[in-house]
Amino acid sequence: MTVSPEGQLRVNRVVCVCDVGEQIVNLSGAEAQVQGSILDGLSAAWLQVVDIEGGRAKQSNFHEYPLLRMADAPAIEVHFLRSDNPIGGLGEPALPPVAPAVCNAIFRATGHRVRELPIQRARLAWA
Repeated sequence: MTVSPEGQLRVNRVVCVCDVGEQIVNLSGAEAQVQGSILDGLSAAWLQVVDIEGGRAKQSNFHEYPLLRMADAPAIEVHFLRSDNPIGGLGEPALPPVAPAVCNAIFRATGHRVRELPIQRARLAWA
């Protein structure tokens, strides 16, 4: 991750290790699910917000509700750990840790704690 002195965020690389249980049924499908979860987690933590004004959502469609673009997507490295645990799904487990991991990386880079999401609203400029 890099944060420019002006506060521009760039997630360069994400490494994820997942416990898949006893076996992987479809390796490429499992990897794609984890990669998609990470990208969804980055979008949600970094960019997405719904503002309510007068009891209604201010954003009307995707032109006002940004999603992570391919140019901003980091390299994602996925590793699978096999264990004695039963087989489980891989669509969701990789998403929840994304926001805390990115926020901790921002703290390490800038000295600022992100206490509110989306991250794009946080002051990321270096101290």
